[in-house]
Amino acid sequence: NTVCSEGDNWRNQIRSSVRISVVGNDGLGYCSGTLINNTLEDCTPYILSAEHCTEGGVTASEFNQWVFLFNYSSSTCAGTTGPTNQFVSGCKKVSESNDNNGDAGSDFLLLRLNTLPPSAYNVYYSGWDHSNTAATSGVGIHHPEGDITKISTFTHTATSQSWGDTVPNTHWQITWSNTSNGWGVSEPGSSGSAMYNQNGFVVGHLTGGNSCCTLNGCGIGSSPFGLDLFGKLAFDWASNGVTPEYQLGPWLDPENTGATTLSGMDPPCGGSIQYDAGMQAISLPGAEICGTTFNPVITIRNFGSNILTTIVISYFVDNGAIQQQQWTGTLNPGNTINVTLGQLTLSTGVHTIAVSTSLPNNHADNNTNNDLQILNFTVYPGTGNVNLFFSTDNKGSQSTWQITDGSNNIVASGGPFVDATGGRQYNYPLCLPSGCYKFTVFDSNSDGMHNGEDGDFSLTGPGGTPVYFSLGTPAFGAQEEHNFCIDATGINEVTPVEFSVTPNPSTGLFAIAFNTGESKTLKVFDAIGRLVNEKQFSGTNYQLNLSGQSKGVYLVAITSPRGTSVKKLVLE
Repeated sequence: NTVCSEGDNWRNQIRSSVRISVVGNDGLGYCSGTLINNTLEDCTPYILSAEHCTEGGVTASEFNQWVFLFNYSSSTCAGTTGPTNQFVSGCKKVSESNDNNGDAGSDFLLLRLNTLPPSAYNVYYSGWDHSNTAATSGVGIHHPEGDITKISTFTHTATSQSWGDTVPNTHWQITWSNTSNGWGVSEPGSSGSAMYNQNGFVVGHLTGGNSCCTLNGCGIGSSPFGLDLFGKLAFDWASNGVTPEYQLGPWLDPENTGATTLSGMDPPCGGSIQYDAGMQAISLPGAEICGTTFNPVITIRNFGSNILTTIVISYFVDNGAIQQQQWTGTLNPGNTINVTLGQLTLSTGVHTIAVSTSLPNNHADNNTNNDLQILNFTVYPGTGNVNLFFSTDNKGSQSTWQITDGSNNIVASGGPFVDATGGRQYNYPLCLPSGCYKFTVFDSNSDGMHNGEDGDFSLTGPGGTPVYFSLGTPAFGAQEEHNFCIDATGINEVTPVEFSVTPNPSTGLFAIAFNTGESKTLKVFDAIGRLVNEKQFSGTNYQLNLSGQSKGVYLVAITSPRGTSVKKLVLE
């Protein structure tokens, strides 16, 4: 644990470490990351991690569901738990190595948090060194398997190596050392964590390796002496690509000072910059919005040292005409304020909005690197608004949810959440066009949301009423499903098609009667799961002929937009 004596010389750097709850096309998981400084020292909330944490693809909407947990550390050297109430949700990808997870590069990922870590979190912006000078000793600070913050120590000089064997000198290679409280290694979940050199500077980020607590315990060849490889900041800087989206340097040294090292720092920031009004976020729209007419909402931050009383805001949509409005008020250094922009009326589909700030207090902005935010979003027709209220149990990290459409595409999802005594409450405003959907809640421990404080959820209309469906029982096991449809008349929870089968058992002919005549699909499976019959049809009656099949037990599944119902058939 980082509170042990091994962490005594690294107390600042430990405050930079974050556990990242990752959401992507390949599912859910954990990585590690580091809050890192830039030469403007303006507290831009950059997180450095590993590109392979996005393996399989991550959409902008999924990045907005990532959760960054700070100070997840034990208070004792032998402790196993830590506080889970200091987190920031959502981020945007700034740049990456684009190298197939380190096979042809240094495997870096740079993110920007959607919101600044609150001052109560007491975070630290770590310094860095991209000089390509081998560390003679140092540490790794990480969250193995999503665990509390751990520290691993190396006492031998790092060597220059390649991860993918196609591009040389992309990584630092080290072996870990035995220390007074144990032998630090790395595990899945440590990916992306910082490698610090003997001077306390970040010089790399973990891609992977063969370190393990026991000989061959993590595969053949793994051991406490196993080699770990960290992507080099020296390679990140400009060697993965020729544009800023594949480089680290333009973001951590935005004014191109040429610095090879930068010290870490504590907030507040901007003490050397007088006039610096910057865009913190575009709050509305999000990734999607219901209705073609709305007012964008932005968040502006005073990154400078002077109180701001006027700021010029410029914005445009889809390369259209630039619109301007002036904000007036009082904005103290380090504080933020939400500003509502003029009304927009847009067609349905995908759009882009760009918003920038300028002329704080009628002065030239001393730092233009944080002035612009660009957002891609989708406009859906009509209102179609619903709200999902979701409350976790004490083990929020075990809970996830998703909504799928009639083609089984995931249209909305959430979790995993943080572990917190008493649970946490979340509200998701959702924009769902007309159609039928399935809501599914999952529990990775297969015991439902029934740990300590019982969890709960409900889908409601705008304003919170009526409730279209809610949790059946907290102890639902691995998952619980609800089917619902949205049409011109509103939203209704639906149940799968009901049907009866007679006679059953039968020598071959089964008469099936349905309670509804809507379109549906019938599938029959034998006892070992082979599909033996399939038919699409409408109506309330159907005669199923299995006389050509072997005697035994079969399953008939009836699927419609309402869901799937299954019954057992016996063929004599």
